[in-house]
Amino acid sequence: MARSDTSSPDPRDPSEQPSRRSFSTSANSPPEATPAPLSESGSPTSRDSTPRPHTPRPFVSRQSTPQPSTLNTPTPNIYADTFAHDLSADTIFLDMAADLGPSVTIEEPVMLPPDATASTSASTPSTPGPAGSSNNAVAPADGSGGASAIEHVSDTPHGFSSDDHDRATVDALQKALSVELRGTAVFGDKRFADSLVSQTRLADMPADPVIIAFLKRCRLYNSRTRRWRGLPQNSHDELSLYDPLLLIINAILTHFQRRDRVAIDTHGKNLPHSHRVYDTALKSSPDISLLGCGPAFSTERSVQEIEGAPQYVHMAAPIEVKREAVKNWTSHRYQLAVYARECLVQQPNRTLVLAALLTEMHLLLFQFDRVGAMFSSWIDIHADALLFVKIILALSTADEGMLGFDTRIRWEGKTRYFKPHVADPLVYVIHNPLKPFRRHTIRGRGTTCWILNAPEGDGKLLLKLSWRTRDREPEWSFLKTIKDENDKREKRRTDGQGTAEENEPIPGIGSIITYDEGVSLSSLRFNIPLIPYLAPKQELSDRLYCSSLQRYYGPALEQAPSTLQSLRAFRDIIAGQYELYKLGIVHRDVSTRNMVYNPDINARPGQRGFLIDFDMAKRMERQSSMAAKDLRTGTRAFQSIKVLEGLGTQDYLDDLESSFWAYTWIACISKSPGVFHPGIPKSMINWGSDQLQDAVTSKKPYLNEPEAYLYDARGMGRQVVRMLYRLAKFFQDTSMRRIKALQSQKRSEAYQQMMDFVMQGSPAKQTIDPAPEPSTADVDEHFKKVFKIVDEAIAGQEKDVADRIAHIPIDPDRPAPTYVVTLQPGDDEPKDSIVPQLEEAAQSDSQDGPSTQYESSTGSSNKRARGSESPSERQQLRRSQRKKMKRTSGQ
Repeated sequence: MARSDTSSPDPRDPSEQPSRRSFSTSANSPPEATPAPLSESGSPTSRDSTPRPHTPRPFVSRQSTPQPSTLNTPTPNIYADTFAHDLSADTIFLDMAADLGPSVTIEEPVMLPPDATASTSASTPSTPGPAGSSNNAVAPADGSGGASAIEHVSDTPHGFSSDDHDRATVDALQKALSVELRGTAVFGDKRFADSLVSQTRLADMPADPVIIAFLKRCRLYNSRTRRWRGLPQNSHDELSLYDPLLLIINAILTHFQRRDRVAIDTHGKNLPHSHRVYDTALKSSPDISLLGCGPAFSTERSVQEIEGAPQYVHMAAPIEVKREAVKNWTSHRYQLAVYARECLVQQPNRTLVLAALLTEMHLLLFQFDRVGAMFSSWIDIHADALLFVKIILALSTADEGMLGFDTRIRWEGKTRYFKPHVADPLVYVIHNPLKPFRRHTIRGRGTTCWILNAPEGDGKLLLKLSWRTRDREPEWSFLKTIKDENDKREKRRTDGQGTAEENEPIPGIGSIITYDEGVSLSSLRFNIPLIPYLAPKQELSDRLYCSSLQRYYGPALEQAPSTLQSLRAFRDIIAGQYELYKLGIVHRDVSTRNMVYNPDINARPGQRGFLIDFDMAKRMERQSSMAAKDLRTGTRAFQSIKVLEGLGTQDYLDDLESSFWAYTWIACISKSPGVFHPGIPKSMINWGSDQLQDAVTSKKPYLNEPEAYLYDARGMGRQVVRMLYRLAKFFQDTSMRRIKALQSQKRSEAYQQMMDFVMQGSPAKQTIDPAPEPSTADVDEHFKKVFKIVDEAIAGQEKDVADRIAHIPIDPDRPAPTYVVTLQPGDDEPKDSIVPQLEEAAQSDSQDGPSTQYESSTGSSNKRARGSESPSERQQLRRSQRKKMKRTSGQ
């Protein structure tokens, strides 16, 4: 039960310890002084100078019951109901990742800005998360999921983000955002509001005397008492605030001729969220929606078109309304964060979102962007009506760029265009303008990719927009290195130097056409220091808005329509990593979203698959300087075990292992090439866990006992299953042996530090960049083994395809045995016995010669690889198999 407390420590004092008590101060809020009339300058002629007592500091514990991790037991053909896959054929890149680990307790102090006058005594009760969820995040019941990696304060790009799941409820999403934005709230004070409404910033901001004249003539405002009429002083019902606030806001918009903006009541309307699977699965309802139309918003050109069916795509600024007695800036800011996040998702050309928390007495201004959130001090909407009107006008400005839109991307009629420069006549038509790739998150890089139609119909281009931290080398720098190397090879070829093989362009890696670096987030925050309110000794990383134009290489590898195309693309991507090593570059974020295939079936080797997105890449000579703070870069679900263990710096072998995890993921989610199961195998759920040990524990069985887990990969065919088994054995031998050596080295260093402390009284300086790691010396040998495994899978698949085309058995000399199969619970078709085949594959890797052809030991000699038949053939095959089962059971 809430209690009152009239004293409180200084909310800016970092030495005060958080309390888990919840307080209410509404009963002890100081009485409002009688407002003085406005002067010509807009400031009060007199003001009550009575000092206000300190506002108590409430703290709320949001805790959920920890649940045990999912056991990593083999579960063939049983898929988790907490995930689903985007089946949209025209999605550019698909967000796929595992669920997160066990729930943990979150304790964050709920504090008021220094100028606050009241707080709330209640917070939303926590909902215990299910096993596999984290940080109070409730796993969706409809089976939707996604992935992303997000940077923390120190730009560690492997933390928790709201992009990691499609949430089943708004409460679950709100809790996820509380974790994503934790430690990023910057107090902008009144300087934030004053800078936002500055006339030098906004060309359509009226001068102060004009606004003061409006207030004196406006029937809704009493200049003598300095109060807005119709607003109750102590409201007991939030609903009673909507109509008078809407009347005031729309009166301001109408008087100052904001014809393309309108405020409407949406508290009872469900605005659909955009999801990867079900576009209307989640809905939320801002109390007041300040809507807009214009070329940056959508195709609608009048507010009358959007009033009847409001959507987030029309949102200029969301406004949350609360009673003065129960306002709580901490919990309510996460409600606003839900709305702001959806604006960024449905308005992919938007870089920031302005929002407001509004009561019958005060307004609190927010800005949500890729660093996190910034908030103002409380603004008295009655006594400081001038500033209140200016804030409403700033939130409704006709300048779409000032609202946070990238105005280079605009609608004209039903077509969306990208115009790089205002003075440049060059304009690109955006292909599939409603479905760019973007991350469903507020904080982080905010990567957005658009496909453009190249001028004169010369193929397609990829426009990539993202926010990179200042201390990170830009992606274009690595792509320029690759382009320069290709130019050197081309020159050697034309000069007749070197062999044809040496002068081949770098395979599997794209290059850049043009790039640009734009505004910084610190400038969009009016150069207010990026210092978190609750961590005054830290500083958030500033980010730069970057754009690059590249050739569009193709869809995500997981969408490849045939096993052969997929394997060939995978081979080129591995070859590209080999070339990156020679150039001294480590990619560090190999994932399903960063591996793409060339849909041209006639593409030559080296141009069939590509590794993209070098945002996380590093040059090997810079690794030591980044080792201490940037060990676990990449998408969590596909990080190598060594990276998850935090051992040493990332190198080519970690990229290779990430490729294995990513391709295993693709194979296990696929019913057949390019067709996906509605979820992922339960044994893979914790691959993306934010609990590092859970991620490690869930991956190790795939290396130690691949025969027990890789049956889920059968949808891609027998050659893929065999390849993944052999790769698992390779990484078991190389990676796990290296991890053991590094762990031994780490223990030795810890022991030596302890002995130094005992003998000398101070520990030795900790090693940041460990000594050269064992088993990484022979790089060529490692790549040679991986190439051999992949090449033999390609050769086997090519032979299988050729045999099927010729309609002859794979092994005509081998008699067909009786087909005996068993059905396990949950299987929709007979299960082959693959263990003997996998053991045969492992034995072949120890021989010098080519490996034995992978064949079904239980199927008939002409049994085809699953996933390669047509739908009608698969249906006929299943009927035949079931008939054989019945005959066998009747004998």
